[in-house]
Amino acid sequence: MSQFILEASYEVIHKVGGVETVVRSKAPELVKKYGDHFFMIGMNVIGDDKYATNFEDKRTPNSFWDDFLSNFERSFELPLNSVRYGQWLIPGGPQCFLLPLIGGKLVNVVKTLLWEESNLSEQPHQHPEDFKLNAITFGAMQWAFYSFFLVEYAKNHETIIVQTHEWLAGVGLFAYKKLGPAQKYFRQKSPEDFDRVKFIFTTHATTLGRHLSAGDADLNQCFKQTDAGVWDAEACKRSVEFEHRIERACANLADQFTTVSTITSVECEAFLGRKVDAVTWNGLHVDSQKGLIDDHELNFKHKIERDKILEFVKSHFYGIDIDNTFVFFSAGRYEYKNKGYDLFIDALYEVNKKLTSQQYRDSHPELANKFVVGIIIAPAPNNGFTEHSLFVTNLMKEIQSSVGKISENITESLGNKLCECLDSDFSELSLNQLCGSDDLMLLKRFHQSMQKSANQSPVTTHKLADQNSDLLCRLRELHLTNNFSDRCKMVWVPEFLSKTSIFGLDYSDFTRGAHLGVFASLYEPFGYTSPECMCVGTASVVSNMCGFGNYIEEQGAQYPTQENENNSWMSNKYGVQVVDRIYKPYWDTVLQLHEMMLDYLKMSVHQRIALRNRMSRNSIVVDWSIMIKEYIKVYDQYK
Repeated sequence: MSQFILEASYEVIHKVGGVETVVRSKAPELVKKYGDHFFMIGMNVIGDDKYATNFEDKRTPNSFWDDFLSNFERSFELPLNSVRYGQWLIPGGPQCFLLPLIGGKLVNVVKTLLWEESNLSEQPHQHPEDFKLNAITFGAMQWAFYSFFLVEYAKNHETIIVQTHEWLAGVGLFAYKKLGPAQKYFRQKSPEDFDRVKFIFTTHATTLGRHLSAGDADLNQCFKQTDAGVWDAEACKRSVEFEHRIERACANLADQFTTVSTITSVECEAFLGRKVDAVTWNGLHVDSQKGLIDDHELNFKHKIERDKILEFVKSHFYGIDIDNTFVFFSAGRYEYKNKGYDLFIDALYEVNKKLTSQQYRDSHPELANKFVVGIIIAPAPNNGFTEHSLFVTNLMKEIQSSVGKISENITESLGNKLCECLDSDFSELSLNQLCGSDDLMLLKRFHQSMQKSANQSPVTTHKLADQNSDLLCRLRELHLTNNFSDRCKMVWVPEFLSKTSIFGLDYSDFTRGAHLGVFASLYEPFGYTSPECMCVGTASVVSNMCGFGNYIEEQGAQYPTQENENNSWMSNKYGVQVVDRIYKPYWDTVLQLHEMMLDYLKMSVHQRIALRNRMSRNSIVVDWSIMIKEYIKVYDQYK
């Protein structure tokens, strides 16, 4: 094989964000393709306990790699045994080099370069932050490692492709392209063919894009501004000048520049000043998401998890028809507008108006008995569960325990009454005849307790620290506050889901049990929430400002919806619809989303099962076995 692939990321084993999901989940495909010519490059972060359980050290004394790394350490004045070699304990077991975060001559050379070349308003190490210093040190170590690997390992003129993710791992690219091989700084002979090292720089989101979106900027307008000076000033204003300049330098110095979606390619061209060479979509391992299950098991698992969610619904919202209740949800960081929670709430408000209208229900009999519970899962500061949540949860447990015992008594009474009623009408038996007085009294007490809580169902499960957040204010403004007459109920769960959370489900199980996920973000470079839903057969809505939405639109162009289709979900191939957040005014998008929600409610149970089966089968389109081909196309240019 004429290539070596070295994949460098700040998040190899060391998870700090979403990039770890990408590099971890696609590694098995690269191992399958390149075998022992594929290596991952990460940091050896002292104190991170993930290395103890996720990494197997294979640098044994006097082995080939021990000799190789010892020579590397001596060549660049690093402590012996400071570089680790082994396997990341994930499917595929990729080979890893973990480089030390150690200061010294290498780091000083790179710091000087950054100061001289980046035109920063202050030196990046004047006010050090750990992640910036780590990025600089990691970059210096990469620079030396690539220089050494070229001479001492790729001896047969193989091309070395360095796949770099994000600016955090990009300083090595910057140093190598600006300074050439590191050997010359240590009085060693420099390789003449150092251009055999080719750098692919992949950004998963730009620094400016993240910060502008968090500040509710109109990104569609921002993308029209391509003056680098404007964005330098904006980065300085937001205290991300160092990150932005390194990111732009990496994008422009790389041999190939890629990003993860069509919408992010527009962002990159505006903020970083270079058009991307390719879109390398993200993916996931579909089988590990949904499990090796058939259609029957898929629907069986949905029912099990749905019933657990409905146990919460039953206790939190008294008087709701559980058999006709649908769970719609949105999830992510608490960024009210950026994550589209405003759109989700406003669309549910419009749905509620329709479902509470007798005239509308009469003209749409399939919606006559339908209820919707809208759940927002977005962590926020809180002071524990509300009194209502604790009360109804404990009450429901008490009811379930007591009803079990009462039902045993009723069963015995029913058998006795059946024998006694040989000459009378058995159908006239009443609860009074089957229950003892104590049991009846207990049931009445439970009923009164539930009635008492009926109009006290809060819109949050926890006592939020900020009672005037945008989300709560909007719910109050719309009077979407769980009135008894509302057909759409709302609840905000301000914590990450786990087996000990209020549903007793972790996020993946909750997703499987819900009916519809809505992820209508204003900024989402790719977004894993919707493809995760797709794998487990849960329908979802994304926006065209979301990278996965772009991908679905491209796929949808190949498989258009049937003409004259009355319901937008009926012939939908992937169980994903895309709302327009670029060209439509806000309220038109609200109405578009609310129509998608109503269409889902109009489907029969058999139609929903067919949709669930269809999307789960077709989820292969997001599998890494398909998505990895875009990366390989880029690498094949250097065969």
